[in-house]
Amino acid sequence: MSADEVANESWETELEILNKETESFFKDYEIDIDHEVFNELLPLYYSNVDNKYYPEIEGLEKNFSEFIDAIFSSTVFTSKDKVMDLISDASKEDIQNLANDPAYSFFKKFNDIYENEIYPVYDSLNQRTTELYRSYMKGLMEMQNDKVLFPDANFTMRVSYGEIKGSDPRDGIVYKYFTTIDGVIEKDNPKIYDYDVPDRLKEIYLAKDFGPYEVNGTVPVCFIATNHTTGGNSGSQVLDAEGNLIGLNFDRMWEGIMSDMIFDPDHSRNITLDIRYVLFVIDKFAGAHHLIDEMKIIK
Repeated sequence: MSADEVANESWETELEILNKETESFFKDYEIDIDHEVFNELLPLYYSNVDNKYYPEIEGLEKNFSEFIDAIFSSTVFTSKDKVMDLISDASKEDIQNLANDPAYSFFKKFNDIYENEIYPVYDSLNQRTTELYRSYMKGLMEMQNDKVLFPDANFTMRVSYGEIKGSDPRDGIVYKYFTTIDGVIEKDNPKIYDYDVPDRLKEIYLAKDFGPYEVNGTVPVCFIATNHTTGGNSGSQVLDAEGNLIGLNFDRMWEGIMSDMIFDPDHSRNITLDIRYVLFVIDKFAGAHHLIDEMKIIK
């Protein structure tokens, strides 16, 4: 194979990658939300960041709304069809010319500020923090040589033990050990993405069509327990004493977030998604009964 043939094959591979990445990006892209967020964030940046971190951008001149409108009206990156058309018959020169696209140019200038002015400082501080944390852990191990200290959960096999248990972290504040679908419905707010409950779920709730996942007229959603968790534990399986999967760990209670440094049995609680809610969503909400049939469910 000649050098030109190798180069052409490599270029075709690059275009295939661009094609897949474009499909993946636009799958969840909403131009109106992107435009709204841009209008909110750009003024915030210029109001709160030292001007030494301002990139030189022609046409901005603090008229943010007009500048943003101009970008959105002229860039190809807000349209899947435009990007796909470009990729389908693009030469290397065509791709290189994208450097002149207003959205790419805007990104590049901000990215240059980040890479040259911000990231080196951040990286240096992060490395220093890592070194100091090692010294801190070494000191703890020497000072408390009778205690077993928990390892980090990233890139290690890590097991912790605990019990499902509520908490009363402050005067007058009491947390039950569990939450239910009732709370999901109570928090419904279409204006906030994370609290916009799908209509299908509300229909199931109103019909009380909870199936075998019902407990006392509702469906368990989450529970808290005394397991020690740390960075990397999100997504960990939570098992009962008999080795059955009962949930998936995903968070920590705010009052116990300091457990990376010190574990307080009165306040440290991990938060777990109850496996019954997982099964409920798969079965009743998604209708993926074939997945339920593949599982061995302990009742």
